[in-house]
Amino acid sequence: MESEGRWKGRRFRRRGSVLLTRRCVTVISNFPQDYPKDSRCLWVFEGVESATKITSCCRTLHLQHSRSCKQDKLIFGDGDGRKEKFCGRKRGGLAWESETGWLSLFFRSNARGQRRGFTCNVCASGPPPITSPFCTCGRRNIPLTPSRIIGGVPTYPQEYPWQVGITKPLHMRPYCGGTIISNTWILTAAHCNVQVDDVVLIGAHNWCQCQPPPLRIQVKQVYNSPDYNQYTRDSDIALLEVSREIPFPVDNSIAPVCLPYQSIYNETGSAIATGWGVTYPEGKRSCVLRDADIPTMRDAACSYWWPGKITASMMCAGIDVKGTCSFDVGGPLVSGPTGGTGPFVQIGVTSWWAAMCDRPQVFTRVMEFIPWIKATSGNESNSCLPWS
Repeated sequence: MESEGRWKGRRFRRRGSVLLTRRCVTVISNFPQDYPKDSRCLWVFEGVESATKITSCCRTLHLQHSRSCKQDKLIFGDGDGRKEKFCGRKRGGLAWESETGWLSLFFRSNARGQRRGFTCNVCASGPPPITSPFCTCGRRNIPLTPSRIIGGVPTYPQEYPWQVGITKPLHMRPYCGGTIISNTWILTAAHCNVQVDDVVLIGAHNWCQCQPPPLRIQVKQVYNSPDYNQYTRDSDIALLEVSREIPFPVDNSIAPVCLPYQSIYNETGSAIATGWGVTYPEGKRSCVLRDADIPTMRDAACSYWWPGKITASMMCAGIDVKGTCSFDVGGPLVSGPTGGTGPFVQIGVTSWWAAMCDRPQVFTRVMEFIPWIKATSGNESNSCLPWS
């Protein structure tokens, strides 16, 4: 955008027009105070030539509820005549996209029934990145000063270019994590219970602010492992086929992880877990993707901590309240060579843990499912060469 700003709803009619480039502006009602009665506010956002999509991410949306939103309402529209109205409370946030380069936001309140209102980030993104003719897997975008979930720290944007979030249509907050393994396939946990038309967030970092604005691609098909047991979490792994190709740009901002076959497989030692889960037991979910270095352990030690519950499809990693926990489900556990650059191999899928996250976490062992992954995805999951 040419400028960044904040607007507050007024009691009188108001119109604002903003030219967007690739930054974001914040639009609020009177939040955190109740919005005024009898308000009419209209904002219009137009992208410059390079901006092909405008996304509004409303982390807070709490309006008076009414049938068919006949009372207080927030209405989104685009240049093709598409409109949707919302009211009530959206606890998971609200994401609404316009692909026309034009977005309008209209707020109306009546003379009664005030609520806290809304706060929305409106962001413009450029055209979809162009896929590089030479793609590699497992390359972490490591900064000059490396960063180092539970016990973890925030990552840099696109530091782990294979990490995705999974959410519901119109929602912002990921309910599960996942991993890019090819340009049309995502690896996650079966017990995430992903549905067709759910949304995969590609290139997401800070979901609360939609920064950078992620690619939102719908799920076309869901394939759970045929051996999945929802009661024991045995074979807790799933493949998602997405509705359009995922671009792998030359800057490696979006890229697949390597799968654990060929000569780059390593399941022992240190591993890295990533996710948007809680940052301490019984805490709140993280807005920003976080990572944690955690130790893996042998099967005997894993069974010691979880007697009678560990199967051949499972492995353990993490201890002392450091690792994955609530809402990190489906995310990756990756292993790489000393130095932290790559190629990184996904050795586990986050599956389950102790209630207080004070014992080693249990992951689905990816190596056990390579034949099923290759057969289900048509060998497309090996479409990129390991980075070196």
